[in-house]
Amino acid sequence: MRSVGLEPLEPYLNSQTPWRCRCTACGAVGTPRLSAVRKLVKEGVSSGCATCNRRARGRRQREANAGKTEAMMREAGYEPLEPNLLAGTPWNCRHAACGEVVRVKASSVRSGYDLCPLCRAVGNKQRGAARRIDPVEATALMRAHGFEPLEPYPGASVGWHCRCTTYGKESKPLYSGVKGRGHRCGHCAGSAPLDPAECAAEMRAAGFEPLEPYRTR
Repeated sequence: MRSVGLEPLEPYLNSQTPWRCRCTACGAVGTPRLSAVRKLVKEGVSSGCATCNRRARGRRQREANAGKTEAMMREAGYEPLEPNLLAGTPWNCRHAACGEVVRVKASSVRSGYDLCPLCRAVGNKQRGAARRIDPVEATALMRAHGFEPLEPYPGASVGWHCRCTTYGKESKPLYSGVKGRGHRCGHCAGSAPLDPAECAAEMRAAGFEPLEPYRTR
């Protein structure tokens, strides 16, 4: 028992009886069986108490996988610059594509989700430039749908101050909605709130005098 880091705290009875011992590595007190410890010794995986034993097995497993992990990183274009045994811990590596030193996780690279942060930023800029809308084209599309822009193009998902070329009403439609779903002026579509003053004037023109404020259609 002492050879595997366990100090007996009571007399030995037999190999099948739990034996109260203290782990010399962490100080924890447990009751391992001598038969179980002998089995672990034969398998070459015994090291102190059960907790220390699990940690030792995990450490040996990580060390055994370290070579495979480094080979995987190099295949993905990353040259490790320091030892790393934890797949979820950022790892200092040099990225072959850009030559920069970056911190990436082996677990993410293995899953194919974690690119070089610097290359990813460049890629995002390039994709953003490719998706960027030409203000002239955006203005032409809005006019084709009955909107006259009253300000410069603000972006696809920002309200664009425009005037309806049919009713002359002002609103702030989204370019993305007009282009993707063909949104029209709310007054043309009949979905915009009505102006109480205009409603009252329309009633008077028809021979009716409103006796209370306009509420709903």
